[in-house]
Amino acid sequence: MRRKNLRRLLLAASVIAVLAALNLTPLLAPLPKMEYAEGDVVEKDLYAPISFPLPKDSTRLVAEQDSAAAGILPILTLKEEVETQWRQTLRDLRTSDSIASELPLEKRELLSSKLLASTDSVVEVISSQGYFREKEDLAARKVVVLMGEVEIGESLDNILGFWDADTLIENSARRHFTADKQRAALLTDILRRIILPNPNLVYDSKETEARREAARNRVSPYEGFVERGELIVEANSHIDPLTLKKITALNAEIEGNWRLKLQLFIRQNLLFILILLGLGLCLYLLRRELKVREFLYVTMLLVVGFAASLILRRFSIWWFVPTGFLALAVAMFIGPLEGILLAGIGSVLIYLPWQTEPEFLLYALLSGSGALLALPLMHRRIGFVAAFGFILGGGVVARGIFILTKVNFSLRELPVLGLEAGINSVINFALLAAAFFTAERLFGFTSTLSLAELADLNRPMLKELSLKATGTYHHSILVGSLAERAARIIGANPALVLASGYYHDIGKMANPQYFIENQLDEENPHDGLKPRMSALILANHVKKGLIMAKRCRLPRPIRDIVAQHHGTTRMEYFYRKHLETKDAESVPEEVFRYPGPKPQTKEAALVMLADSVEAAVRAHGFTDREDLERFIKEIIDEKISDGQLDECPFTTADIHEVRKVFTSTLIGIFHPRISYEKKNNATSPKKNSKKSSPAKTRKKRS
Repeated sequence: MRRKNLRRLLLAASVIAVLAALNLTPLLAPLPKMEYAEGDVVEKDLYAPISFPLPKDSTRLVAEQDSAAAGILPILTLKEEVETQWRQTLRDLRTSDSIASELPLEKRELLSSKLLASTDSVVEVISSQGYFREKEDLAARKVVVLMGEVEIGESLDNILGFWDADTLIENSARRHFTADKQRAALLTDILRRIILPNPNLVYDSKETEARREAARNRVSPYEGFVERGELIVEANSHIDPLTLKKITALNAEIEGNWRLKLQLFIRQNLLFILILLGLGLCLYLLRRELKVREFLYVTMLLVVGFAASLILRRFSIWWFVPTGFLALAVAMFIGPLEGILLAGIGSVLIYLPWQTEPEFLLYALLSGSGALLALPLMHRRIGFVAAFGFILGGGVVARGIFILTKVNFSLRELPVLGLEAGINSVINFALLAAAFFTAERLFGFTSTLSLAELADLNRPMLKELSLKATGTYHHSILVGSLAERAARIIGANPALVLASGYYHDIGKMANPQYFIENQLDEENPHDGLKPRMSALILANHVKKGLIMAKRCRLPRPIRDIVAQHHGTTRMEYFYRKHLETKDAESVPEEVFRYPGPKPQTKEAALVMLADSVEAAVRAHGFTDREDLERFIKEIIDEKISDGQLDECPFTTADIHEVRKVFTSTLIGIFHPRISYEKKNNATSPKKNSKKSSPAKTRKKRS
């Protein structure tokens, strides 16, 4: 099967390489220039081979920039501390300090609490209207007043200038002291000294110029944009000034630009190749029946990934793509091919609605593909760190390709590139961790990391097995190792098979003495029992194993294999022994069969075959390789003829490969050894070289 898949991949790669080679012309040949003059007649339709901007005339551009800058109103900043300063100075008049001490003696005697109280209303009026000393110097009649974070458009006529404030002070003083001209003059003098030199509105030249410069920069230097494939001029038409301008701009864009040629090559081939690959994968995977749980899991990942993209775009995080965590989260729990397919589909889905350049598509695809490189490491925690690094590397490579091929390349873009790719990797890492937890807790998937931890021989359950049922423990270790090696060959899950092999017989701990591998030359307790009772005890170890597996919270796939590792196999030894008794006809055959169900997966079938083969070979022994091959074939053929493999996706090729793996592995474990005689024995050299069987022929184990 592996060779067949390899041939398919090589064929697909060859087709893609040929199709890509057919489009190498833009990369290898110089781009043709269009040589026309105004009034020329073109013989055929002219289309734009690339997208390019149409620049404005320099005179027009400068005029538009000046016009945009002139539309920015002057900025006046309100200084609220000035009003506080005015009021504080007026309060100081009640003491012998400040302005009061500078007044002549006759004026100081005119100060009164009524006079000082009247200043509050004048300050309130000037503060509310605003006092801008240089009002007459501004040509604009409208301004923007900045009050902290708030800005308000205001007519300059509503703001007090120097003379406006002076007149207001004088009139207010006369109004307060109509009959007392001396006090009115004193109030006017005091307010002029305090208020007029210190305006509370100040012209902010720095902010005004910054806004005008920003307005100039917002003016586009281009008057239009010609899209790739757009018709420039129809056949048999004259070249008018606008058309000539487009042709001139196109020639300037493509002349001597090798980066543009490379970009053209990528644009012309990238999407085509990706769609072709995606189509091939879809056709290949359509043969696979998708389970409801897997469908719901993939749907949840897509919803979460695209929802995260939409939310982050509201915060201007444009370079986040969820393909990294999508591809790896699917590959870990469903399969690598499905992960590749989702990376491709996710890249196209996230690219089409929001982007017009292939840069974003390549960025999304390499982020997803990079994450899949960490898949072989996901049986350890370091795999998550590797996933972060590979997603980061894929994003940097994708962005770097397009940045380095830009016409106006700048080194200052590289730190920004790294930061954007880093943010993308961090978010993908967080989503991957959440998906990992959700897949195991909510959907019941089991990761290779969890399986690797369960296969640790220092786990409490396995330690207990080694102490209570030593023979079963060593048998389980061999079953796990035997099945794992076969799983790698036929494309099953080796981590699941190994862990399941270790735990498949944990139910024997309830009554270990009833199983021959644990009897250690002791008396066999089955000798005093009826065959029917012995069969019930043996079958009960499956039920006990399920109870123990649930108590230890073993994953569902391992519990399923514990239940299925005997299928509905008949216990031949006790069944034949029962047939020799008087009540043979009164007890149905089903009593001597395990409760099942039959193996539903390749992994369960492998554990069943490894369990039967290892136990039988250990009990029966063999003389040479041919004898072992024949014996293993008999055991597997018995399972097939009994229908034990009918409900799992085992193929004839799989069975052939499993037989070869079992033979090569078991002959290494139970290989024959030379039987050396003692020196004092009078034996011939020929007898000394005789080989002995690896195990004495014993009664076949149940």
